[in-house]
Amino acid sequence: MVPSLGNECLLLHLQHCQFSYRDKTMQQSWEDKEKQLVLALKGGDQLALKTLYGLYSGKLYHYSLKICKSPALAEDVVQDVFIKIWEKRASLNADHAFQSFLFTITRNRLLDLIKRAARESEVFSEIARHMPSGQRQVEQKLAYQECNTLVQQAINKLPNQRQLIFRLSREEGLTYAEIAQRLGITKGTVNIQIVKALKSIRDYLDMKEAVIFVCLLLLFL
Repeated sequence: MVPSLGNECLLLHLQHCQFSYRDKTMQQSWEDKEKQLVLALKGGDQLALKTLYGLYSGKLYHYSLKICKSPALAEDVVQDVFIKIWEKRASLNADHAFQSFLFTITRNRLLDLIKRAARESEVFSEIARHMPSGQRQVEQKLAYQECNTLVQQAINKLPNQRQLIFRLSREEGLTYAEIAQRLGITKGTVNIQIVKALKSIRDYLDMKEAVIFVCLLLLFL
């Protein structure tokens, strides 16, 4: 039985992988070969994972790079995708087109990245470093502002105390202990309110996913 890989170990394996899986029945269609690889992956075959990574990581990287522009972030997206594939390998459906499945996961990861860029300055700064200059940059900044507006709308919809706690944490950088002391509540209450705030924001952004994806296209294509 193949031992499971930790995430750090998995990344090391993937970053140095080579296409080394050789099917003995070379006359099979590619769909059959891919299905065999996915079935092997479902069974915990690390070689199958490295083979699929070698086959598709380049395509996913170039797709991600077109969207986010940052090589470092594009690499992170691809690695996250294959970590998720490994962690959820038991639920894979070998009868479904694996490449389409990979691109769907990648698109979702990129959407998550854009949502993070709208609320985390360091993520946006990394993306902005690779943005083109001139008129295109103006258009991209306007699109970013639209995404940021959606995030602010989500925050503004939070109940008053939850919104205050969230802003103290994310905008003023206070620790949970500092927020608890300032508001006269427990750290546990602060934690619960932050968790609920993040869920509400994610739910709101999920409702606006079509708008965010348009912003993504304007921002980075």
